[in-house]
Amino acid sequence: MNGSALLLSLLLPLLQGEPAPPRPGAEGAGDPLFPGLGNGGYDVERYDLVLEVDPDAAEIEAACRITATATHALSALNLEFGTLEIASVTVDGASAEWRRSGRELTVTPARPIARGARFEVAVEYAGSPRPIRSRAFPLPIGWMTFGDESYVLSEPEGAASWFPCNDHPSDKALFTFAVTVPAESTAAANGRRVGVDEREDGARTFRFEVDEPMATYLATLAIGVFDVVEGETDDGVPLVHYLPEGTADDYADRIAFTAEVLPWLAERFGPYPFSTCGAVVAEVPFPGALETQTLPTYASVAFREDVIVHELAHQWFGNSVTVREWEDIWLAEGFAMFAMWLAEERDGGREAYDDAVREQHAQARALGVGPPATPPVHDLFGLNVYVRGALVLHRLRVLLGDDAFFEMLRAWSAEKRHG
Repeated sequence: MNGSALLLSLLLPLLQGEPAPPRPGAEGAGDPLFPGLGNGGYDVERYDLVLEVDPDAAEIEAACRITATATHALSALNLEFGTLEIASVTVDGASAEWRRSGRELTVTPARPIARGARFEVAVEYAGSPRPIRSRAFPLPIGWMTFGDESYVLSEPEGAASWFPCNDHPSDKALFTFAVTVPAESTAAANGRRVGVDEREDGARTFRFEVDEPMATYLATLAIGVFDVVEGETDDGVPLVHYLPEGTADDYADRIAFTAEVLPWLAERFGPYPFSTCGAVVAEVPFPGALETQTLPTYASVAFREDVIVHELAHQWFGNSVTVREWEDIWLAEGFAMFAMWLAEERDGGREAYDDAVREQHAQARALGVGPPATPPVHDLFGLNVYVRGALVLHRLRVLLGDDAFFEMLRAWSAEKRHG
């Protein structure tokens, strides 16, 4: 067969409208900084997670049902999943073959999945979740256990420590959680708490629904003995705070601050993009916080007003408007840092804002901090992302003037809402 005839034979099925043959989904989402992170060939619609947690033994029994749509005909597909022991994998109710290499779980369904078909992958698993080491962060990330309490902080690649997923921010999805814990414990997760069921043995199942798309790294869970404080913001958004036992009065001022400052941020960034908000405060041996969607998580020493502003600003920038690739993270962290400067202005006037900007600019220049975009993976959370990113926004504010600048922020957050 000559070259022309061979080419025609390859093109003829396409010209005749015959579907492309099934092929495996890609083992990565094409992220420049994390080439192996995420997967191709499908788009996740929702994750339904069911977990029974034994806090004393630090063990779980769990099931994850993933509903997705094939973006091309699939002979196999990949998920990220850590070290937990897999009991079974099914696709649309039929047993599927699977193999795991590192965090890469390859699932081969009993029959290929057609392009555009909606399908379900169900994984049952158990064991002791272990956090994940990332080149982008100095501490382990994902599921972390401290005594009989557990917390989840997954940015950028720790979600696979506790559930199988397409672990990349470009594939956001809805979530439900059903978490069973002993009688003395409470479970907290993203979204609205829609029910608490009690078993005969006293164990309780806490149910949550996430009404808006969420990136996997923002999914969180907290299990412990908490003071639970419910309320609402000054403009009526429901608030739920999970605090270390016996500390509700100690944190009353910060709960009140959250209720006040969330509507203030909404005036600048547009309507709050979620149906609930709140916080988990954890007595853990590091001073961190993360903008886990609708339920930011704070180490107790980090639960202070400036950090609250930072994590709440992320609900707009990072959570509702999410980076497509990790190298664009300044579009989340730069905005959250800029919000902290705005809070300085709120409390101390424009002079306080200008002083904060000048101080950070001088520090960035003295350290030779580079531009905000395309950070190296080992410095994903560096000053270029936070400070230079915020300085970009300051410069735009100066060039445009306040009216046009804040209208731009509100319009952009509306256009990209939940995208």
